[in-house]
Amino acid sequence: MSIKQIPAIFMYIVICGTLFCVTELAGAESVSIIDVNIIPEEPSSDEIITISVLGWAANSGSSVEYGEFSMVDTSLQLDLHIEMGILLMPSIWSYAEEISPLPAETYSLTVRGFEYYSGTLEDTYVMDFTVVPEPATIWLLAAGMLAVRATKRNESRQHKYE
Repeated sequence: MSIKQIPAIFMYIVICGTLFCVTELAGAESVSIIDVNIIPEEPSSDEIITISVLGWAANSGSSVEYGEFSMVDTSLQLDLHIEMGILLMPSIWSYAEEISPLPAETYSLTVRGFEYYSGTLEDTYVMDFTVVPEPATIWLLAAGMLAVRATKRNESRQHKYE
């Protein structure tokens, strides 16, 4: 092998490596959900909740075209429609959806990622989270319990002296 052949061999490796990478990506999911977070982490029943989603797509320049949120009882669903970029290089996308305060309960959240043009379901992420009662409700409950206890204590003292 001569020194003149090294650039040609190097180019061959780069081109074949790139084609292999593109071939591998083409066979994989084109949209993937990496992580889903609920903000705040333990929301109370009087707080607005943000669903934050992080994902990747097989094409650069990909973005969330739109999201659709739905709720049935304690089941929440967020469908994200990802528009793919034009270059065959992976890219990261993110999305945030704000929802109104929810009653204190445990909820199941399903986030689904669809390829925008084909409508193909590419990935699903499922998680549970709990909404706790608002602090004022807890204080009112505690105050009510103390008032009942004090009333019973006073009644028992009155019966003692009669």
